[in-house]
Amino acid sequence: MEFLALIPAVALLVLVLLQAVLLAGAWFSASGAARAGLRADEVGAPVDEAVRAALPDGLERGLRITRRDDAFTVTVRSPGVVPGIGRIVVAAAAHR
Repeated sequence: MEFLALIPAVALLVLVLLQAVLLAGAWFSASGAARAGLRADEVGAPVDEAVRAALPDGLERGLRITRRDDAFTVTVRSPGVVPGIGRIVVAAAAHR
């Protein structure tokens, strides 16, 4: 009987861990996309196309690319699985 009381806590823990994995994946993807944008800029190719090509389809919505001096920052919205939290903004930068 006591075990049944732990099920909601264990379920919430699993959701939080899954959210952490999704955040890490979104950050890793944004980091790779920022590097792709930097490489495209170096050779004179379209940065937007390079960044979009480097991102998984699910992260293109809410994509923002900013350039400051010698750095590109890619901002994406990570999928959310924990109820009440929603999508979380993740940013990664690449510097020359």
